[in-house]
Amino acid sequence: MERLKSSLWYSIGSIVDAIALDQDLNATPQFIGSLTELVWSQILTSGADLENFAKYTIFTFEVLAKNDTD
Repeated sequence: MERLKSSLWYSIGSIVDAIALDQDLNATPQFIGSLTELVWSQILTSGADLENFAKYTIFTFEVLAKNDTD
């Protein structure tokens, strides 16, 4: 699990660095770490939702839309 999270950190860091260089911005390691934690939390929540709703839903978008407040 930690290897997956490390890979996620690296990927997010690469994307953020590319955008920061393109737009002449500075992204701190703390920002990248916080963004990684946010994405990791969303992955865990979506994964649990997919497991819980697998038997009861017809469409995948129903699972991901359940937390949508719009």
